[in-house]
Amino acid sequence: MTQRANGPGDLTACDTEPIHIPGSIQPAGVLLALSRDNWQITHASENADTILEMPFDRLVGLGLIDAVGREFTHRVTNALTSSPGPTLPGRAFGVSLPGGALVNIAVHKFDGRILLEFEAAVSSRDDTLPLLLVRAMLTQMQQAQTTVDICEAAVEQLRALIGFDRVMVYQFLADGSGFVIAEAKRDDVESFLGHHYPATDIPLQARALYIKNWIRTIADVDAVPVPIFPRSKGSEKPIDLSFCSLRSVSPIHLEYLRNMGVAASMSISIVMGGKLRGLIACHHHTPRQVAAETRVAAELFGQAFSLQLHAIERLDATEVLRDARARLDKLVAELPDTGSLLESLSARLREVATILPCDGAGLWVDGEWRGTGVVPPLHEIPALANAVTRSAGGEIFATHELSAVLPEARKYADQVSGVLAVPLSRTPGDYLMFFRREYVHDIEWAGNPQKENGLAERLSPRKSFEIWREEVRNKSTVWESSDRLAAEALRITLLEVVLRFSEVIAVERARSAEQQRMFARELNHRIKNALALVGALVKQSRGGHQDISLFVSDLEARILSLAKAHDLANATHSLDLRFLIETELAPFNTPGKSRIRIDGPTVVLGGRTFAVLALVIHEMTTNAAKHGALSVHSGSIEVRWTVDEHGSCAMLWTEAGGPPVTPPAVTGFGTTLIKRQIPFELEGQVHVNYEPDGVRILLRIPPQHLTVKPSAPAMAETPAASPIQLQPGVLAGVSFLLLEDSLLVALQAEDTLRKAGAQRITICSTAQQALDHLAVERPHFAILDVNLTEGTSIPIADALTGARIPFIFVTGDGAMDAMSGRLARVEVLRKPYDEGEMVSMVQRALRVYGD
Repeated sequence: MTQRANGPGDLTACDTEPIHIPGSIQPAGVLLALSRDNWQITHASENADTILEMPFDRLVGLGLIDAVGREFTHRVTNALTSSPGPTLPGRAFGVSLPGGALVNIAVHKFDGRILLEFEAAVSSRDDTLPLLLVRAMLTQMQQAQTTVDICEAAVEQLRALIGFDRVMVYQFLADGSGFVIAEAKRDDVESFLGHHYPATDIPLQARALYIKNWIRTIADVDAVPVPIFPRSKGSEKPIDLSFCSLRSVSPIHLEYLRNMGVAASMSISIVMGGKLRGLIACHHHTPRQVAAETRVAAELFGQAFSLQLHAIERLDATEVLRDARARLDKLVAELPDTGSLLESLSARLREVATILPCDGAGLWVDGEWRGTGVVPPLHEIPALANAVTRSAGGEIFATHELSAVLPEARKYADQVSGVLAVPLSRTPGDYLMFFRREYVHDIEWAGNPQKENGLAERLSPRKSFEIWREEVRNKSTVWESSDRLAAEALRITLLEVVLRFSEVIAVERARSAEQQRMFARELNHRIKNALALVGALVKQSRGGHQDISLFVSDLEARILSLAKAHDLANATHSLDLRFLIETELAPFNTPGKSRIRIDGPTVVLGGRTFAVLALVIHEMTTNAAKHGALSVHSGSIEVRWTVDEHGSCAMLWTEAGGPPVTPPAVTGFGTTLIKRQIPFELEGQVHVNYEPDGVRILLRIPPQHLTVKPSAPAMAETPAASPIQLQPGVLAGVSFLLLEDSLLVALQAEDTLRKAGAQRITICSTAQQALDHLAVERPHFAILDVNLTEGTSIPIADALTGARIPFIFVTGDGAMDAMSGRLARVEVLRKPYDEGEMVSMVQRALRVYGD
């Protein structure tokens, strides 16, 4: 690494360190890199013989099946099939190697490779630990009322689980630095609670990896990294280990931990709204390996913790917004109908100043100034207004360090250091400004963030973490997001006041006030439902799995999907109606069971329309999960929509298989929202029918709020590099024999075939079962997994060939070379596969036999 010219203390050069391609792994496990085309081993970590009992240089070039056997390879391919992407790798616990050793595996596809990680399995005293953790976690989070409460509960629970010496919640501040907001530790360990850390302690590329990986562990900071063979040279593409848990650690970071006295660490990301908001940092003073099962539980904990922390923050913001709204309503009601804006607001400037926490406020309109409380000197106001205009661009502008934006403001920084400016018109120049005094205070840093290390010949992290106090001057307290929300509400209200004599604007103001009140009530309502939804997901996921690792993976994916659905409710851009419905219902779908059926043309919604429908459909989903079809495993939901000749969209939501339905005795807020939101916002219609076998809801959306697009054309028969899109109904009337010994993979294939229109699908797990089925029934088509737990599917292929029944093979290990000539022309679908690829291959085979 090259040291930048800023000096030896400048650690910003860390931002260029390629930590995602270190060329080595931690010695806690073994890594293999495989070709996606034929599952040949292209790279191996040089400690491979510690687990695989074969030297690394002998492994490279072998097919995976030759290295670890057919049965183990089968488990790997099934695990990879269950992985939706590199952020959620496929996992299997306690898998037996040919030599008898038990290992835990994690496998994912990324950057053109398959990356397979092995760790020696450590027997767990209680394999229900992830489920117990989720239950305890939900109980604690239900009791938390504030951000500090939930953070303190989180560190106590996590330390009890992993047994580390210290567990901290490390919150990122506006300038990128970190602050320890909660801590649980051993009594004799130094406390870091309340300490600040400079932004350079966590380089930019490390923060990017924390968003990709929820959890990161270092078992021993003094462990020697294990190189990956063969090493990348010249133009060879290095292996990207971004999503590997065994990825080795930057030497700079290891030195940083040693300087802190830490021998082992674990960190869990706090991600909210797609942004890294902090870390749960865990330190231990001796080497410590965290078992794979425990890491999966801790990762799930971090995801649910982030979701609930986000909900609490939104609830806090709602309370602030509600209070500001009440003050604004009172202010607007008292404003006279005549006179200028400057005259109307000047007389009530003190009341305006109570809307936000501030020390003073002022109005700058048409070059005239009125102020109250602590404000800058009068002769400095024009320069301040010009600086705000340059920086704001017509939007709300806020800074807690005014002198950084306007250097001459340093002259009065001891009085005014922070400003929040609200534009009063769409043309920049007129502002309502709020001011805050200088906040002189001391910050306790964990070491001097400005101190140079004195080692000019190389980049080195700071060595001292002793408390270093810095006196902060020329800054006010930070303007929080809730302050900006209240300021935005004020801006909208004042724009309405400016145009109050316009009848259209008067109607919009009333609508906006109603929207704000409904928004506040709806936020509170949805936050109360959040834990109920997560609880429903836990209940349903638990009932569908005997294997605890599958339960954890299933629940983890569903909670992430739920968080994505929550974010969609705030969409402001055009999106597809199908995408909205699929995203909302995805957490409750069960592979292979077809609980959710969705059908309709491509309808694109505008940003405002999408937000309204997201809110309504989320409420319908919540009600179904709490009381309706989604509250039991037997329930199902069908959503169909059509567009009539006038361009209006009619969507029918039908529930079936749930508990008996009776009309509610009392109409709750959620039902009110479903019935009134679309008529109020979009001038549409809503009809809710409580029929005994399930609720039926009809939504009608007027044509001005949507755009209908033609369906995408079918893909060409020639396989393309991009994924093939699944076309519903293309396999209507086709019956299938599906020979697959992994239930998870079989259910996935069954679900894909049903989406394509197949009606009758028979699943067999052994060759004998398949032969017995063929003796009594003739399917239209067969899909055969080549390598079964016992034997192969070749006898079934021969029987199908004799009966002239078309079929394809499925394999994950690429071992098709041994096929005899009579089967050499049969198409082979390689695991993991996508839905469109499977259906396209079936269609081709059917056409060949038809010809």
